[in-house]
Amino acid sequence: MSLNHKQKRFIRKNHDQMTVKKIARKLNVRPKDVRRALRELGLGDAAPGQVAEKEQSETRKAIYARIAAMVSVIKRPTVALPVVCGLALLLRAVYLIEVSGTPFFLHLHTDPWMYDHWARQIAGGDWAGRQDPVFYLGPAYPYFLAVIYSVFGASPLAACMIQVLLSAASAGLVYHLGRRLFGPATGLLAGLLMAAYPMLIFFTSLILGASLIIFLDLLALVMLVEGMRRPRWYLWIIAGLSLGLSACARGNVLLFAPLAVLALMLHFGFSNWKKWLPAGLWLTLATIVAIAPVSLHNYFVGGDFVPLTSNAGANLFIGNNSHSDGIYMRSPRYKNRPMGLSVRDQQANFPAVARQELGRDDLSPSEVSSFWVGKTLEEIGANPGGWLRLVGNKLKYFVNAYEVPNNRNIYFSKRFSLILRLPLPGWGLIFPLALIGMFLSWRGLRKRFVLIGFFAAHLLALLAFFVNARYRLVVTPVLVMYAAAMLRWLFVNLRKRRIKAVSLAAVCLALAYFASYQSVPRINYRANFLNLANAYRDLGQPERAIENYDEALRISPDFYYAVFKKGQVLARLGRSQEAERTLSRALEMARRNNDRLNVQRIKSELSRL
Repeated sequence: MSLNHKQKRFIRKNHDQMTVKKIARKLNVRPKDVRRALRELGLGDAAPGQVAEKEQSETRKAIYARIAAMVSVIKRPTVALPVVCGLALLLRAVYLIEVSGTPFFLHLHTDPWMYDHWARQIAGGDWAGRQDPVFYLGPAYPYFLAVIYSVFGASPLAACMIQVLLSAASAGLVYHLGRRLFGPATGLLAGLLMAAYPMLIFFTSLILGASLIIFLDLLALVMLVEGMRRPRWYLWIIAGLSLGLSACARGNVLLFAPLAVLALMLHFGFSNWKKWLPAGLWLTLATIVAIAPVSLHNYFVGGDFVPLTSNAGANLFIGNNSHSDGIYMRSPRYKNRPMGLSVRDQQANFPAVARQELGRDDLSPSEVSSFWVGKTLEEIGANPGGWLRLVGNKLKYFVNAYEVPNNRNIYFSKRFSLILRLPLPGWGLIFPLALIGMFLSWRGLRKRFVLIGFFAAHLLALLAFFVNARYRLVVTPVLVMYAAAMLRWLFVNLRKRRIKAVSLAAVCLALAYFASYQSVPRINYRANFLNLANAYRDLGQPERAIENYDEALRISPDFYYAVFKKGQVLARLGRSQEAERTLSRALEMARRNNDRLNVQRIKSELSRL
């Protein structure tokens, strides 16, 4: 096809800025017609723009080659592992330095105080656990603290330093798992996400068992994956011992044990029982051996057969009663009687109500737990539709970006830390990526079922009981691996210009992010100001304590527990008349709320005035 004068003039004018293909598209002609016109005009058979584009393309290829060479070096385990662990260690150490002088660190409260007190008793000589004949809570973490206290003295700072090291090691284990199951690049990215995850940084400096539990869970997963690659009896034993020890800290992980055996069957093949059966037996036996000391303690010291802890019935009722919201925001009530939010109050109230209802004073801890399981099932049976809505609310909070506080609130704690105020990758970024990553990785299900099984077991446990940030945190290692796999998938497909696949994934991600960022009711800061006030009280700063009690009451005027504590501080200051008025007000509010336990406490305080 011969081009006309107007078209040739356009080619002469634009040939040094445009490629042959662009000129052809602009003129709606074939590229070979443009090349023929270029030769007729004495301009050669390729436009200068085409040459320039080739040069740019070669330059880009050279840049990509350099980047690829750098990435290949970074992906090497000898480089990647120190980078991941080093970053994790740096962030956690800086955070520990930041908070080590704050009132919350200098004065422990709620569960951290309880674990610290329990560990001091053990380190003081009660290694047989006679102070707690039947364990109400998992004993692994208090005994872990007791070992540290025995070596370094009763120092929460030393315990947090050990937790910093454990959490940094956990980031390294995530890198190793990601590398084994997804490849070097994904493993490195997963390790970096784990290193910078804000909730993991936050919990390393709290006297709570999250860092220990996550390390033990990851160690179990690593041993399982390594055992699948090269079956060895000692790998299954280490995996089982790790699972058992983790269960001794929090029993939810036992739901994963049968799924771990199923993962072995899927990996080796159902018919290849000579491989998966011994592995499953070693794994099961080692898990039983790890939890046996707890079961034997409960039986021989407490005289009651409780395999792990006696709080299952109470926790089931807390998460599933008709007044529950599924996230531990409200004090559970039974027949209009509050059962308490603190473990100390629950340990007093749940057995007392069970004894009163059954008319027996000799109830064992297992019988108390069974009573509350029965009451929970009664409430579910009376209103199954309401219970299903409750489960839906738990699921809504599970997927939500909001970190539901339990003992400490990360949002309140940001005022004490620059690290927590950094834009680090949290649940809101990680979970949607991981969710879509799980779907896109379905072809590797047999290879990675161990991760899916771990995630599913903990999701089931949270839906059965209740959701909060500390309990949800244990699935983070699995999620960061799938989130890293999703990010790598996006990078590869964008580079290959698979626009349709990337567009579909983007739509799915948008829907997942929409679900994660749905507005949900948030917990106010009244409990945080109360705990801060208690810290100032015990640190010898009563006036600052009163200021923070008043701040808690400004948020929630009917918060009678803050009124009660304020009255105690006023009494210590010798302001007897003001203390009496405050305590009388607290007594009236506690009576209106039918809180018998605190009514007795307030009466005792008034009698001492």
